[in-house]
Amino acid sequence: MASMANSSHLSEIKTLFSTFDKNKDGYLTSKEVAALLQSGKLSANVPYNAIQKVVREVEKRDKKMVNITQLMEVLGRHCSEFNPMADMMEAFKVFDKNGDGVISVSELRHVMNNLGERLTDRELQQMFRNADQDGDGEINFNEFLKMMTNS
Repeated sequence: MASMANSSHLSEIKTLFSTFDKNKDGYLTSKEVAALLQSGKLSANVPYNAIQKVVREVEKRDKKMVNITQLMEVLGRHCSEFNPMADMMEAFKVFDKNGDGVISVSELRHVMNNLGERLTDRELQQMFRNADQDGDGEINFNEFLKMMTNS
């Protein structure tokens, strides 16, 4: 789910990048980055404070410019819309009700029930065992990532 949103943002940014790359050198200056992000042509919501941080980071670079890859990296650091890992962390927190950094069987059951997934105890235990790769009786963030990206 998060990677699909990220790939659509990437496609959108690539198109806008070439539009705002006036001299067609493959780089945007900090002013061009600001213009792109403030253009209103992005489907993602980029908050004003994130735009400011992105522009400042571009201005700190040697040439005060970024290519498309560097722009996506900078956006990912300052705007959760461009960071699929931030989306995964938020999803993990939904499951990790008590905030201890792991998901228990009861937390998994609670969320699955809230999602309308009525699983039998056996189905739930099987789902949990599949995700709990180290067999410690808890699902940590890395196990959660694997579970979410393999489904």
